[in-house]
Amino acid sequence: LYITEYDPKTRTIRTFPEINKTCGLPIDYGDGKIHGTLDFYSGNTMYFMTYWTEYPEPKEELFQLGYEGGRLLAFDVDKEKLIDLGVPMKRVSWPYHRMDTKRGLMYAVGSQNEFLCYDVKNRRTLYAGYPPCGILWYDRCMIVDEETGCAYSSNLSRDDPEVHMIKYDSSKNRFFKMKCSVPLTDSKTFQGDQVRAHTPRKSQEGWFICITRAGRMFKFFPDKEIIEDLGFCWAAPPEKLYTTSIAISPDDKYIYYIPGAHGGAHKLGCPVVQYNTQTGERKALAFLFPYFYEQYGYIPGGTFSVSLDEKGERLFIVM
Repeated sequence: LYITEYDPKTRTIRTFPEINKTCGLPIDYGDGKIHGTLDFYSGNTMYFMTYWTEYPEPKEELFQLGYEGGRLLAFDVDKEKLIDLGVPMKRVSWPYHRMDTKRGLMYAVGSQNEFLCYDVKNRRTLYAGYPPCGILWYDRCMIVDEETGCAYSSNLSRDDPEVHMIKYDSSKNRFFKMKCSVPLTDSKTFQGDQVRAHTPRKSQEGWFICITRAGRMFKFFPDKEIIEDLGFCWAAPPEKLYTTSIAISPDDKYIYYIPGAHGGAHKLGCPVVQYNTQTGERKALAFLFPYFYEQYGYIPGGTFSVSLDEKGERLFIVM
């Protein structure tokens, strides 16, 4: 498991020392993914958590030998130093996480839908466990509003067929089911109407743009508890519209995404979609397939992450 750095000036890639070995784990077993965002806090130090890749969980003998679960880590990019903050919840792994970089709070959701809010600044746990009955945090969503200190997701509880949005308020250390609900589709899977992708920050108008696993896109106004349905993110069947990441321009005018994550993007031509948040226009800036295959022998299977630079001029894509 490696941290990888790309330098756009020199167009070079390098990797840093293997994370599990650097942490000095007691056995020859470790985590295989960083499956959330790499967020910078307190200068040029980024924080993240690790995720096992043995499903549904590692074998019992590995826990008995000393493996404890997913770790909370920091990496100082100036000193190129990895800082191990340990295992915040034993026998839990972290498929999704995001930081409130104003308050120094790490939010994470576990592989069995456990919820964590950890105060990185003061090195203390604010919440670790499950939300109250009737609320279940979806394990691929963590919308963080740095203005209010609240985090949001869609409700995975089977007691909520309307799929309401849910909220955790760090100032109150409490969970709430909100008034607004996700636009539902005819998805055949239980998780199809859960929020999978969302803009990394709130716009000046007070909205996040979200996309469900079934490709339904909507604006979410957390302060007003209102949802505005924007239709499907692309002209294709819902089962082909799985989208995992959205980038937003500095002026909030455009968002960018690529549907067809986890191996299916080329079936749609791998469109790099630009959505105009003011007019609702969807436009493919480029179709990466079959061009990249014809030019380089490379098939773009599907995206995990897209990100804009600070000026909104270059879009970086992890395929």
